[in-house]
Amino acid sequence: MGAFLLTGLTLAGAAVELGRVFAVASRLGVTASPHLAGGIRSAAIVLGAFCQGIGTLGVVAGLLAIFVDHAGAMVVAGPSVAGAVIGLVLVLRPDPADHGLRGLGVAFILGLGTLGIVVGILAVMIGAGAAVGGVGVLTLAGIVALIACVSIGLRGGQALERVSRGGAPPNQATAWALKAVLPFYLVGVLAVLFRSGRRARALTSASHSFYSSEIAAPGAAPLGSLPLGQ
Repeated sequence: MGAFLLTGLTLAGAAVELGRVFAVASRLGVTASPHLAGGIRSAAIVLGAFCQGIGTLGVVAGLLAIFVDHAGAMVVAGPSVAGAVIGLVLVLRPDPADHGLRGLGVAFILGLGTLGIVVGILAVMIGAGAAVGGVGVLTLAGIVALIACVSIGLRGGQALERVSRGGAPPNQATAWALKAVLPFYLVGVLAVLFRSGRRARALTSASHSFYSSEIAAPGAAPLGSLPLGQ
């Protein structure tokens, strides 16, 4: 269950981060001076893509738990949906707002929430219900990823506010925002990748062995003999 909590918490943090960043950006896109608004929009989209990446890595961790460890648990859907709801509340709150940026934020957040539900459904339908070791450690990694994503949202929002006050040139808004959030991004990525690398190597090794055996002796190794859980 720990791998699915990692996935759910990562998706929740990414959704909250998206809500925060696009809430600030959509407000500043209307209230900031026109020559600054373009830089703010660009920085917000790049920040959103960064946290979308962390959320996608969380989904990969959940899928590896399903197909390598044959685990199954619907728990991933709860945190991801809760995070999506919080993110939507944040992004829909500012008024007035840049409706283009608001719509983009809503689309990103709904996408992450949907991914969490899909992983949960796959876990129940495909996973055999086997327990995944290191529940406490994986849950802690998920909490770290959640905090890192929320921190990206807070620091990214502060960076956008500074750009709107003229604290950074418009053409350097994206670089300024990335510099502010990069340490938290690296922490989030490392937290999500924790122990997932071993499962990815196991899946790659098992797939290579399967295809090699099929080439050497077609039909000799049925799909069910793949040692994915080893």
